[in-house]
Amino acid sequence: MSTIAASSSTTNNSLLRLSLIGGIISGFLHLLIQQGIVFGLILKTPIISSLQFVASGIMGDAAFTGGLATALLGLVLDFIMITIMAGVFIFSVDRIPLLRRNVIVGSILYGFGVFIVMNLISCLSAPRQCCQLHHCGYSSNSSCSTFCSSGCH
Repeated sequence: MSTIAASSSTTNNSLLRLSLIGGIISGFLHLLIQQGIVFGLILKTPIISSLQFVASGIMGDAAFTGGLATALLGLVLDFIMITIMAGVFIFSVDRIPLLRRNVIVGSILYGFGVFIVMNLISCLSAPRQCCQLHHCGYSSNSSCSTFCSSGCH
C-alpha cells in the first residue's frame, strides 16, 4: 500500500512540476506576444497600463494610479493565473484519455475556452476599465467591447 501512495505522490509532484514549468513558459510567451507585440507594438498601449489592468481585477481603479508597483502586481497575478491555467490542462490531460490521444486538438480547444472565459471575466469584473482601454487604442472589434454589456461610459 505504501508503494501505491508513494507512486501517487511522485505522479502528483511530477504533474505539479510540469504545471509550474508550463506556467513559466506560457507566462513568458504571453508577456512577449500579447503584452509586448499585440498591446505594445500594434495597439500602442503601454505595457504598464496593460499590466495595471490585470491588477485592477483585485484593486479596482486604484491600480491605474499605482505606477510600477501595481504593474508588477499585475505581472505576478498574470503569472499566477497562467500557471493555474497550465496546471488545469496538465491535470486534465493526465486524467482524461481522450485529451491524451488528441493533445493538439485538446490544446487548441482549451486555449480558445480560456480566451473566451478570461475576456468575459475581465470585462464583467471591470467594464469601465475595459471600456477605457477600448477607447485608448483597442480596435472596435475588441472582445471587451463585445462583452461590455453596459456599454462604454
